[in-house]
Amino acid sequence: MTTPDKPATLQIALSTIVPLILGLSATSVTIIIGEQHGWDTVPFVLVGWCVALSLSAVWLNWAVFRRTKTLLPSIAAVLVILLVWLWQRQAFTMLVPPSGLAYGYFLRLSGGFY
Repeated sequence: MTTPDKPATLQIALSTIVPLILGLSATSVTIIIGEQHGWDTVPFVLVGWCVALSLSAVWLNWAVFRRTKTLLPSIAAVLVILLVWLWQRQAFTMLVPPSGLAYGYFLRLSGGFY
């Protein structure tokens, strides 16, 4: 039985620091891009950040564990979070009565539902 090679310290350090830098710079970079190119581009920028963070998670998993079995729970967690996020809007619009709500995340600027 062969033992897996021990990953280099630099590989682990870089794969840990890159997501931290991405996370810290994401807000300011997203705001700058939104101001320069219009706020309609922000959802695409956010999807890009999600892809970049997902790739860095794969890199970190490979650097530390050298196998993909530990990546499956992470992917499942992301999918569950996205499903709950999509369900939240549906539940809000169905369960909260529209009376008394003049503005909000799930409402239009005029106060009506989407």
